[in-house]
Amino acid sequence: MRQNSRIDRQDNFYRQLRRLAAVELLIICVWSLLSGATTSDSITYFEAWDTIISGSPDDLRTPLYPLIVGSLRAIFGNTIGLAAVYLLQSVLFILSIGWMRELTEALVANRRIAKWTVAVYALYPGPLTMCGIILTESLALTGSVGLLLLSYRAFSRPSAASALWSGLVMAALIMLRPALIYLPVAFLLFWLIVVCLRQSSPAARLAGVGSSVGAMGVLALYCMAMSAAYGVFGPSTVSGTNNYFTVRSAGIMNPEELPRPELRAIADSLLKANGEAPDLPAMWDEVAVLSRVASPVEMGQYTSLAIKAHPVEVAKFMLTQRLADVCAADCIYGGSVCPPLRALTKPFSVNNGAAFLMMLLLMITMARADLRSRRFSTFMWFLCGLLTVTYATVTIGAQNEWPRLLLPGYPVLLILAASLMSRATAAASDR
Repeated sequence: MRQNSRIDRQDNFYRQLRRLAAVELLIICVWSLLSGATTSDSITYFEAWDTIISGSPDDLRTPLYPLIVGSLRAIFGNTIGLAAVYLLQSVLFILSIGWMRELTEALVANRRIAKWTVAVYALYPGPLTMCGIILTESLALTGSVGLLLLSYRAFSRPSAASALWSGLVMAALIMLRPALIYLPVAFLLFWLIVVCLRQSSPAARLAGVGSSVGAMGVLALYCMAMSAAYGVFGPSTVSGTNNYFTVRSAGIMNPEELPRPELRAIADSLLKANGEAPDLPAMWDEVAVLSRVASPVEMGQYTSLAIKAHPVEVAKFMLTQRLADVCAADCIYGGSVCPPLRALTKPFSVNNGAAFLMMLLLMITMARADLRSRRFSTFMWFLCGLLTVTYATVTIGAQNEWPRLLLPGYPVLLILAASLMSRATAAASDR
């Protein structure tokens, strides 16, 4: 009876979490609809819908999110279509609370810490604001939780079916957001390690490797379509713009390296007007000027060649400036698209430098425990590696807004922090 009573209390706690999250999401989405909250990137998904239904891939946006938001607006109209998108994103987030519960309880030994970690995931308002805006972050967040849970089920139960489903979710995430192209490589390495260690069942191992390779195949096919349409073998041309910020910030723009005389003249005038390393608003203005005369292919080719030609300068910039800026930024998105909520979260924000320190301490703790027990905590080490790759991708590829772009790594960050707290609590109780 006591055991059943405890389980009932736990289930009731999570029911209340979902209800509170639903109320919070309702307030956020209603505020967003009434205030007309939007971002400069939001319109590009509707523009991508127009391009996709004309029969071509969009050069900036991968197809999944434009198809979702564009079709809902086409069916229901502007206002109700927006409400439908927000409802879809909110429902998926509420479902992901249960997924996060299962994953956290499996990976964090201390049930009390696991419970409150899920509560933070469910109720901390910053990430929830993404459910009330037209951006890919909300679906990327909930999709990441679903992918991690399916992969863990495939590994631990083991379940070949879960591994196959994880491949479908992985492919969907790549088609949702180009920055997530590292997922198939990361998960393939994970499954290859599992194969080498002979962990999980043979069927699950085979399905896990196959699902990662299948997601890579989807990415390759889409890149081929992009190459045929735009001459760029990649899921998006946005990397050319992002790389331009790296080129300018590192002070390596050389007009002589540009392919056409008119581009060289524009670059020379920009250098004279804004200097070797201008601030971010000036660089955005420069991108707008160059985009009028340079195609996305030219921008991508030039910036890639410039970075390859100046590896030392780029590495110095990344290590001394970009990484320092990322470390100073919040590790959990605070909800800047909703200023009233951002005012509440700002005093409690923790930066990425603290997150790096937490992960380092956890890795040291896990290494000592694994050496003593002579076992390898495969999935936890994989989460550490996955978060590291997420940080590296965002640091190298983005010029600002790192907390928002790091949202797919948010559940991993919470689980790793909870694991460190659980281990510290267990060590303290043993003394």
